[in-house]
Amino acid sequence: MSKRDFLSLLDFSKDELGSLIERAKTFRKMHARGEVYQPLVGRTAAVIMQLSSTRTRLAFEAGLAQLGAHAVFLSTKDSQMGRGEPIEDLARVLSEMVDIVMIRTLEQSDMQTLADYASIPVINAMSSLLHPCQLLADVQTFEELRGSIKGKRVAFLGDGYNMCHSYINASTQWDFELRIACPDAHQPNAEILASGHNAQRVQTASEAVAAADLVVTDVWSSMGHEGQEAQRREIFEPYQVHEALLDQAKSDVLSCTVCPHTVARKSVPHYSMIRARLYGKKPATACTAKRRWSSFYSSVTTAPTQHYPSQPELGSPLGHSCPTTAGGFPRASGQ
Repeated sequence: MSKRDFLSLLDFSKDELGSLIERAKTFRKMHARGEVYQPLVGRTAAVIMQLSSTRTRLAFEAGLAQLGAHAVFLSTKDSQMGRGEPIEDLARVLSEMVDIVMIRTLEQSDMQTLADYASIPVINAMSSLLHPCQLLADVQTFEELRGSIKGKRVAFLGDGYNMCHSYINASTQWDFELRIACPDAHQPNAEILASGHNAQRVQTASEAVAAADLVVTDVWSSMGHEGQEAQRREIFEPYQVHEALLDQAKSDVLSCTVCPHTVARKSVPHYSMIRARLYGKKPATACTAKRRWSSFYSSVTTAPTQHYPSQPELGSPLGHSCPTTAGGFPRASGQ
């Protein structure tokens, strides 16, 4: 059976994506019950991070370990990638020595080249164009708290960058309405936006958030935008998520934002206050980065199942960010 890559949400069908989410929910519950499930014993994964990562790396490595696999971490600094090794050669070496690859790199084209030349599955752990793993996690988070996301209204505020692009793809795959509010100079890719039949760009943050079931934002200065922080803060100020803006959404709106959360770089200034308001929890006890982590580690990928048909059916690589929700932490013994 030919291998499958996960570089975009569009690489899988709607039914396949739905199955991945359901499988992830099951895995999360199994872990919460303390059940050990290790179908990947004897397998090895390469986790390649050419860009900084905390949650993505931890989530992949923890998930692989809990599923029985061994993870090998590679960065530009400690591999031949830093010396200009061709991607084609890297793909061949990886294919000989490991069973699957997760890669975070700036250029989507480099990721595609790696997938084209590798005989093993490749997972997109984020590029400047797309961030599909995080969208899988966002959808799982919403569905575990509010039910099916189909037909719901989602507002995306801020930079028309990788997160926005993957939300456009997700609106097609899960059939929800997506309203995007972003500055003129930071619009999403025109081709990707045109392909999203359920997505539209609106003029203001208020218009996007009106009657929304889910409000999503991204960092104002993402990886690849180093040195632009001050300029971008000024540009994105009108798209900041705050309580007055959330008052325009539905009363039970959920709000998701990408981590790390720092006052200087985030879209949400009073994050703990918003969490407390939405979920009736004190800021000190509200969870910030939990359910999506459990999504990520619990279902590393469908791809190994395709590459090794004898393995039990698995779920998907699932994302990493900070939803304003309560949920289970991957290494916690609680929920």
